[in-house]
Amino acid sequence: MRGNRSRDTKPELAVRRLLHAEGLRYRVNARPLPEVRRTADIVFRAKRIAVFIDGCYWHGCPEHYVPSKPGSTDRHGRDEVMVVGSG
Repeated sequence: MRGNRSRDTKPELAVRRLLHAEGLRYRVNARPLPEVRRTADIVFRAKRIAVFIDGCYWHGCPEHYVPSKPGSTDRHGRDEVMVVGSG
């Protein structure tokens, strides 16, 4: 996991530059909801929008990801459902 950055990745920085150029303001690496343990890469609190910029590793791409233990991505899926289901 050491090689997988948790924040400020190239795709995140590119998206943040575009959003900033458009004059949009946002929170970086913030929890979208207090009860969700996972932090979103970009959060627009007033609009209740959370943006997750996940690469191949987090999507289980067979070229870039080999699970270390069975079910290791289950918690990620549960958190995502909680965020989407809350509006």
